[in-house]
Amino acid sequence: MDLFFMSKLAARSRQYWLLVALAMTFALTCAVSTVEAATTIPPNSEYSVPRLDPSSQLPYWQNLVPNALADYYTYMPLSHEDAVKLGFLDYTGPDPLNPGNPITHSCGNKAITTGPDIADNQSSTNDCYVITVKRFTQPLSLAPFFGPTWGTPGLKAPNGSYYGDVGNSVYPNWTDVYGYGSGGANWTPPQFVYDPGVIPSGIRPKNPATDGPLAVVQGNAPTPFFNGAAGSNTAGLVTSGIWHFPAPTIKGTKGRSVRVQWLNELPNLPIPGFDPTVDCSDAVANCFPYNRIVTHVHGAHVGPASDGLAHAGFNPDFSNVGTKFSLTIPTATVKAANPPGTYIYPMDQEASTIWYHDHAVGTTHLNTNQGMAGFFPITDSNEQSLVAGGVLPTGAYELGFALQDRVFGSNDGNFVMPDAPVIDGKFPSCDATDAASRLATCSPLFMYASHGANASSLTTAGVHLVPYDEFTMENIPQNAVAPVLATSATLEFFGNMPVVNGVVYGNYNVEPTVYRMRFIGGTDSRTWSLQLQDRATLTVIPFWQIGSEQGFLKNPVQRQDMLLMPGERLDVLVDFTGLAPGAKVVLNNLATDAPYQGESLTPFNRSKNIPEIMEFTVVVGPGSGAAAPNAGTVLNTISPLTATAGLPIRTVALEEIVDEYQRIMPTIDRRGYDLPGIPATEIITVNNTEIWDVINTTADAHPMHLHQVAFQIVHRQPFTSFTPATNDTTNGVFSAAAYTAGAGTAVAPDPHDAGWKDTAYMPPGIVTRVIAKFDLLGEYVWHCHILSHEEHDMMRPMKIVASALNPPASLAVAASTPNNRTTTVTVAPATPANPVAEKFYVEYKKLADTNWTTNLASGTSQTITFPGDGTYLLRVKAVDAAISPTYSDSTYTPGSNTIEVWPSDSLTPTSGTLSGASQTFTVTASSGNYKHSLWVSAVGAGKYEFGRYNNIAGALTFNVTGLPTNSQPVYVRLWVSVPVTLLDGSIKTEMRYKDFTYTAAAPNVSKVVAPSSLTVPANSTKSPISIYWWKSPTPGVTYVLEESASGNFTTDVIVAYSGSANYVTVSVPASRTYNYRVKATLAGWTDSAYNANGVKSCVVTLPPPVLPVVVAPGSLTVPATSTKNPITVYWFKSPTPGITYILEESPSGLFNGDQTAAYTGSANYVTVPVPTSRTYNYRVKATLAGWTD
Repeated sequence: MDLFFMSKLAARSRQYWLLVALAMTFALTCAVSTVEAATTIPPNSEYSVPRLDPSSQLPYWQNLVPNALADYYTYMPLSHEDAVKLGFLDYTGPDPLNPGNPITHSCGNKAITTGPDIADNQSSTNDCYVITVKRFTQPLSLAPFFGPTWGTPGLKAPNGSYYGDVGNSVYPNWTDVYGYGSGGANWTPPQFVYDPGVIPSGIRPKNPATDGPLAVVQGNAPTPFFNGAAGSNTAGLVTSGIWHFPAPTIKGTKGRSVRVQWLNELPNLPIPGFDPTVDCSDAVANCFPYNRIVTHVHGAHVGPASDGLAHAGFNPDFSNVGTKFSLTIPTATVKAANPPGTYIYPMDQEASTIWYHDHAVGTTHLNTNQGMAGFFPITDSNEQSLVAGGVLPTGAYELGFALQDRVFGSNDGNFVMPDAPVIDGKFPSCDATDAASRLATCSPLFMYASHGANASSLTTAGVHLVPYDEFTMENIPQNAVAPVLATSATLEFFGNMPVVNGVVYGNYNVEPTVYRMRFIGGTDSRTWSLQLQDRATLTVIPFWQIGSEQGFLKNPVQRQDMLLMPGERLDVLVDFTGLAPGAKVVLNNLATDAPYQGESLTPFNRSKNIPEIMEFTVVVGPGSGAAAPNAGTVLNTISPLTATAGLPIRTVALEEIVDEYQRIMPTIDRRGYDLPGIPATEIITVNNTEIWDVINTTADAHPMHLHQVAFQIVHRQPFTSFTPATNDTTNGVFSAAAYTAGAGTAVAPDPHDAGWKDTAYMPPGIVTRVIAKFDLLGEYVWHCHILSHEEHDMMRPMKIVASALNPPASLAVAASTPNNRTTTVTVAPATPANPVAEKFYVEYKKLADTNWTTNLASGTSQTITFPGDGTYLLRVKAVDAAISPTYSDSTYTPGSNTIEVWPSDSLTPTSGTLSGASQTFTVTASSGNYKHSLWVSAVGAGKYEFGRYNNIAGALTFNVTGLPTNSQPVYVRLWVSVPVTLLDGSIKTEMRYKDFTYTAAAPNVSKVVAPSSLTVPANSTKSPISIYWWKSPTPGVTYVLEESASGNFTTDVIVAYSGSANYVTVSVPASRTYNYRVKATLAGWTDSAYNANGVKSCVVTLPPPVLPVVVAPGSLTVPATSTKNPITVYWFKSPTPGITYILEESPSGLFNGDQTAAYTGSANYVTVPVPTSRTYNYRVKATLAGWTD
């Protein structure tokens, strides 16, 4: 039995739906005690799989957390010799610290001080890496790597064993993750070559037969892993190299460029939480392939080719790439000196804590939640002097922690994501006005699987999930297998367990000395509020914040607690001096389990799932030697930015809208990311310093992240009125949002917030003003770093340009297209000509549509195949053709005229007066065995109250009956069903139509001949009774049988039957006399007289009724034990409609008069109080008025 349940977050009226198949059993008693079932799934859960409860991991803090900044967790750069083998060659390029001064860029490892390659390594100027992404299983502890001194083996299963532990046959596997990593000794990494003949990427795998042998090198794995030594405790867990969640750390040095070849080794399988309805760009239909990645180094000051553009994703062999992948190909000199897939980071920024993670459109939140993230700190001479001066600890006293939250499935220990289905608000009967209507009337969206004729399982590589329209049955792919429910993206994701550096409920040993700690807000949606507290004394140990995302603060700032939103980083000093060995210090989380809304955090709204994140244990040790933190210590010089003179303040707004499936969708200016018809609106002239006012109109705080730049917060201020941005896609007008500031002074940032930022907290109801200098040309993005928001669809492109191109002189368009819907347009370039090579983007849309579609060509002569029929507008703009554009797009030049695109399919007759109440229409068909249908109406085009006629076999004649004969207009719509082959080879059915208008035939005033000899039984003791009459000789009539209880048909009459048959079975539900008469009607004719033999009666005498018995409800389910009040009780519904359930509770279990009604109502589940510790006994029955219980 399938039951729908709904869970609602009341504070924001957000609704999540789940289709759950509940296996009900008779569990009639619940003993309330101190034991809780850890994997119980409540009926309103948004998960369909059992999950581990946090209490399943008791006792907590048994696993040692690795230090993400330790040598054992940090990649080693390639040696010069190995780098050259892999294609990292020397080349001449700009010095990162002095761009006007060319230097030789060469890869090497300065830590290498012996061997024949020592000179090249010591003179090298770049650190170079080959880092790949894999899917693998991982213990959530380092004990399997380094032995039992690192704690327990990781995640605990429901039976108390550990997932993947040696000899565990019930739960034999570790957690399935995605992670970055690199090989060790004698590693043969994936290798590729540039090949211009390969479309679309220009890259293919290296072929040893024609391109030379594959290189064998020592990869970038940290020292304990490069030769497999770290795997000695696990019988071969690690043979050579390391791939890990979170990823090993890359360390950069200012002035020494970093080159990384990012490679993809993921299988092409759906990831938990995959939603094909999330936008993945036009080139990635339905977000397929699944294994697209592109790495973004978050906080890097880097050109667009290496920024990790969301539309620049690629699959493992580069055979499928995103629409912006070409922008990642470097200049010819750099391309020739690096293997394909290489990104170059100049390291021209100050010491800071940046990090890296996946950024592929449509899958960023899933890939990152699955493990694709890691630290990337940068050092510089200022930081090194602070270390040398004893201000900053280093080595073992410099710690890095990525703070994350996850949900684990109890069956296998894998990450699970919410998997409630998408509710299809487009379904014709769907009423989404409120939760109850939505539940009762809307259908879940289903997916078909394609790409593989023999695919029988959704775990088969290459199987492609495609959403389809359940109403029209369109978009069903070829070779489809059985449909499955489409998993819906969620507005946010909150885990129920803390994970720090890949370890659940972890502990870290510290000495009673000063430590430096760097924290990454690595969650999808959760905001942390961090506090350190001595468990024994409850004393709060303060943080001394020394840095934010993009560098050191001016001075250390003492803080009792710190907010950390997704994507933010915190750099702090912590002084454990004075704590005795054995002391326990907990890292508390004071924040909630819901989106942070800027509210005060109190013990009453503190997280129930993750009130504590990790623990520190004080141990004996030599100490860091660093001085105690001091607010007077000078860390950095920060000069406030000044806006470029004459520039207006740029205003942008954070707003929530509703997507086509009635889901809340956070956006920037209601524009979504890179949607058709909506261009980049943040167009910035290079080297300008701009002020941005970010207006947060939503209920939540958002951590907004700008790529490329380090910015400063100017102030925050409430606003009292707001005018949203204009989004006029028809005329290409996109104005900025506006607001009126509230009363009172704008609030300057607190000292801890006054440094260099790349991600900032922007509270609701507040305008956050920031200032940044944009000094690199090219295309970037900015977005909310709540990953579920970024994905759907709170991200916008921004372009940094020199100036705008001149628009094209003209766009010549024909007046109409031939039958194949194809035409050729001609673009005349600008006069005077633009100074750079340009492309011409021709766009088209139907007159009534909002969004424009861009033609795939870009030359002066372009062929356009229109997707459907109608009247189209066209326009064209000029675009800089360079990989890193210097100029912004021109304004649009409109087409010379509109163009008519219609099918040649038509009807005969095409117009005129119809022949009568019936009419034959003949289709004049174009080429192609298309299917046709007619909609016929007297109301207007596109209606069908006179019927829908389908010729699915391809026949060309329609016989329409029942037409009016009143000389009024009749509207006929001819639908044509055309199969269209898509770019991926699949076939989609498109519906086109053409409308025709006719005049109905004149009325026929002839009178219908009456039916005769009505026969009704005189008496009956049964219901129903049979009635019949002789037919009218007039063809095509409808008979109307009337009934009267009194026999007075003037005041007391109902229609007992209306139809073409001359007999009918009529219900007679009560004992009384029933009177009948019958007549015949025909459209356009005068109704007949009533039957000639007059009114006929039947005296009905029925036996007394026997009350029916309500069918009992089935399978009452009560938790066997509980430590909570209340408890949830539910049961299978009775099939008898309209019943009321009575749930009774008896303390004795005998139900001998001591029972009470615990619930009365129509729902088949209820939450009941259990106020005292005892055994509660339940039974349930169903009642219905007039029925036996």
